[in-house]
Amino acid sequence: MNCSKRTRPNWADSPQLMSRPLRIFRLTPILLTLVLCCGAQPVSADSDDPPRCIILMIADGLGYAHVAAGGMYRFGAAGTQCYEQWPVQLAMSTYPAGGGYDPQLMWSDPLWQRSSPTDSAAAATAMATGYKTDNGVISLDPGGQLLPTVVEAAASRGMRTGVVSTVPFCHATPAAFGAHVLTRSDYTEIARQMLHESPLDLIIGCGHPWYDNAGQRRSAPDYRYISESDWQAIQAPAASGWSFVEQLQQFEQLAQQGGNGRIIGIPRVWGTLQEERPARAERPYESPLNPNLPDLATLSLAALNTLDNDRGFFLMLEGGAVDWAAHDQDEVRLIEELQDFNQAVDVVSAWIEHGPGWDDCLLVVTGDHECGHLCRDGSDLLELLPESREAGELPGMVCSYGSHTNQLIPLYARGSGAELLLPLADETDPVRGAYLDNAELGQFLIRVTESR
Repeated sequence: MNCSKRTRPNWADSPQLMSRPLRIFRLTPILLTLVLCCGAQPVSADSDDPPRCIILMIADGLGYAHVAAGGMYRFGAAGTQCYEQWPVQLAMSTYPAGGGYDPQLMWSDPLWQRSSPTDSAAAATAMATGYKTDNGVISLDPGGQLLPTVVEAAASRGMRTGVVSTVPFCHATPAAFGAHVLTRSDYTEIARQMLHESPLDLIIGCGHPWYDNAGQRRSAPDYRYISESDWQAIQAPAASGWSFVEQLQQFEQLAQQGGNGRIIGIPRVWGTLQEERPARAERPYESPLNPNLPDLATLSLAALNTLDNDRGFFLMLEGGAVDWAAHDQDEVRLIEELQDFNQAVDVVSAWIEHGPGWDDCLLVVTGDHECGHLCRDGSDLLELLPESREAGELPGMVCSYGSHTNQLIPLYARGSGAELLLPLADETDPVRGAYLDNAELGQFLIRVTESR
C-alpha cells in the first residue's frame, strides 16, 4: 500500500480480512467497570463513510511489559486496561530505515533486542507519513526529501488537526506531525515550522521558557524549545493567529467548552508535566505532583472539544514521558506516567462513547518503540510471568536498560474501520502473533484521511 491518492467507491472496501479469532473476556467486576467506562458496542467497519474523528494515542516507549505493569499497579492484574478489551489487538514493528525485525533473534538473543533500535523521530515519522527514515530525522526521507504527513492530508480535506504531548511540543513525536527537519534537536526550527508553516489548528505541550521542572518561575527565560521571537509572537494573537494558553484554569475551561481558532498551549513547566519534577520517592505519588498543571486527560478533552466539528479532525495525543521515565530507569515515575496515559485513554473513550459514538470515530492506541527493556529479573519480559498483586503495589519489575529496544510493541484499535488494520498484520511472531509495521500504520492513517 502506498500513500498516493486513490478513488474508493466504498471506504470499507478492503482486502479479505485475516482469519483472527477475537479474544473472549469474563466480565469480572473490574472488567464490568471498564466496559461501562469504555462502552460495549462492537467495532464498526462496514460504514460507507470513513470516520469523522481520527485519534492516535501514543505512549512513547510503550511495550507489552509496560501495559502489563500499568494494569498490575492500577487494578492488581495484567490484561485489565480499557483498550485491552478491544477486538482489534495487534503487534507492531518499529525499526528505522535500513533495519528490520527478526522474530527468531528476538526470542533467542537478548543483545539483538538492543542492537540499533529506532528512535522517536524515525518511529513517529513512520506513523505520521507512512515511510521509514533514519534515526534523528523528522518527516523527511533518508535523502532529505519532504514526506507529506497525515496532518497535511487531513487539513487538505478540510479537517481540523492537532497534537498534544506531556513533553515539549517540539520534541520528536509531535514534531513528526507538524514539521520537516533533518535534526530532531533543532527545536526552535521545529517550533517555527509548527507555528508558521504547518496546518495545525492546535498545539499543546511543555517547554515554557519562563518555568522550570518544578513549575516555578525562572529569573530569566530559557528559549531552548521556542525562539524569543516566536515566544513574543504568540503573545499577540491578532498578529500571530494563535491564541496562547498557559494556566491550569484555561486548560480546564477548554476541556469543558473547547475553544475557537488556532490554539497554542504551553503549561507553566519546562521539560515534562510531572516526570522531571524534583524529589524522587520510593512509591508512586509520594513525591508531591507539580501543582497548577493539567494532566493528559484534561489536555485530551481540551483538544477534543476544541477540534470537534462537522468536517472532522485528526488528533495525536502523546504520553511522552513514559519514555523519559524508562530512560531514567525509574520504575516509580514510569508507573505514574503509565497511569496518566491510561486514564487519558479512558477519558477519550468515554468522550467518544457519550459524544459522536464509535461509528463516527477511530481510536488507535500504541507506542513508538519499547524503552527500558522492562522485565522481571533482567531477562524475562514482565507479562510472561504471572503475578498477583494488590492494586496500588509496584509490580516486581526492573527497567533493565536505559534506552530503546527492537521489541514489537502493542497496538489497539477501536471504532469505524478499526478492523481494516487486521489484513496489514501479515507477518507472524512466535510469541506476539500477527504484526504489522509502523509505516503500514502511517499509510493506513493517510488512507483514512484521503477517503474523506
